[in-house]
Amino acid sequence: MKKLKPPITLYCDASVYNNGSRGQQEAYCAVFLDDGTAQGKELVYKAIGDKSVNEGEYEGVISALNWIAENDLDRRAIVITDSQLVYGHVVKGWHCATFTKDGRESTLPGLRDRVRYLLELTESDLLWKSRRRNLAGHFFEREVERRRREKYNTKKHKRRSKRTRVRDWTILNPKLSGYPLFERFLSKVNKTNTCWLWTGEIASEGYGQIRLGHVLYEAHKIAWFLERGHFLGEGYYLTHTCINFSCVRPSHLKAVRGKRDAKN
Repeated sequence: MKKLKPPITLYCDASVYNNGSRGQQEAYCAVFLDDGTAQGKELVYKAIGDKSVNEGEYEGVISALNWIAENDLDRRAIVITDSQLVYGHVVKGWHCATFTKDGRESTLPGLRDRVRYLLELTESDLLWKSRRRNLAGHFFEREVERRRREKYNTKKHKRRSKRTRVRDWTILNPKLSGYPLFERFLSKVNKTNTCWLWTGEIASEGYGQIRLGHVLYEAHKIAWFLERGHFLGEGYYLTHTCINFSCVRPSHLKAVRGKRDAKN
C-alpha cells in the first residue's frame, strides 16, 4: 500500500499600515510555510494597495492558493486563515453583502468566488485558526513592532538633530549670520587648533564677556545662542569640556542640568 505524504500547511494573514499621509493607508499580505521551525518560511510578502483588512485577508488566501497552483504540489495542501469572516464566507456559507455601508459595491463576493474556485482547482482545504497560532500573524506582530521602533527612532533622531553640535561657524544658522551681533562676535574670536579663544573682555572668573546694550553677557552663552538659536532652559548651565573658560568653540560647550560650581 502506497504511503501518503503528509500535507503541507500554509499560513496567511494581512495587515494595514498608515503610510504617514492623512487618510491614506496601505495593506500588506503574507504567506508562510510551516517548515517545522518556530517562525516558518516566508513565501509571499507584498503590498496590495489601499485595501481594507478583510480584502487583505482574502488576498492572503488567494496568494497562498496561487502559490500552490504554480508549484504543482504532489500532496494535499491546507491553507490556514485567522479571519473568521473569510472562513465563514467560503466554507460555512455566510451571507456576503454585495454593497458596503456607504452604498459602494463590495469586492468581497468576487474575492469569495475566486477563493472557492482556487480551492477546487488545487484540491486544497481552508481552515481557521486563531492569530496566536498563525505563523503569518506572528510575522505581522513582529513587523508592527519593527515599524513602531523605526518610527520612534526617527522621531528621536529629529529631536537629537535640533541639539546637534555645529563644529564650524560657517554653517551656523543663516538667519543669524546677517545680524551685526554675528560679525561682531566673530571679530573677537581667535581660532586655534583646539580652542576658540575670546579676545574681548574677560571676567574675574575667566569667562569671556560681551556687552549688548547696557548688559554684559558671558561670551560662551552667546556662542551657544548663535549656534542653537536659543538660550538654555531653566535649571541648565554650560560647562567647558576643554576646561578653558575663555573658549567659545561650540563643540567644547556642554549643557548640564544642575547648579554651576567653581569648577565649571
